[in-house]
Amino acid sequence: GIVEVPEFGKKEKETVADNFEEAARLTLFKLAPVVADGITTENLIMLRTRFTMDWMANYQSRFPYTLFSYWDAMLREGHFDAYNQWLFGKAENASQFEAWTKFHPDVIPAYNTYYELHPLIMYASDNYNSGVSKKIFEQASGRNKR
Repeated sequence: GIVEVPEFGKKEKETVADNFEEAARLTLFKLAPVVADGITTENLIMLRTRFTMDWMANYQSRFPYTLFSYWDAMLREGHFDAYNQWLFGKAENASQFEAWTKFHPDVIPAYNTYYELHPLIMYASDNYNSGVSKKIFEQASGRNKR
C-alpha cells in the first residue's frame, strides 16, 4: 500500500471560530484529552490553565472576556492553583483538600488576600450571547413540554 508522508513545514488548517461560544467550544474540545480519565481537581486545574493560555494566545483580542483575563492574571501572580483548590478541592475530596491545605498553609490565605484586593468584576461587554446557547436550551425545554 501507499504510505502518506507528512509534509514538514505545513500546518494543518485550524478551524477559526466566528463567535465567542464557538471559540470556547473549539478550545475545550481540543483540550478534552486532559479530562479523558475523569474529572478531578488536579486535571480541572490543568484543563483551565491550558484553556486560559490558549484563549489568551488565540481569542482574547477578538473576544475579550473578563473571567479569562482574571484567570490569566491569577496564573501570572501564582494564585490560580489555590483558586481552583478553593473552588473544587473540598467538594471533590474533603480529606485530600485538608491535606493539601496543611502542606500549603499560606496559599489559601494569600489567595483570599489577593481576591480581596482584586475582586472579579464582570462587565456588560462580557456578554457574547450569539443565541446559540439560548437555542439549545429552548430546544431542550421544548422537548420536555407535554
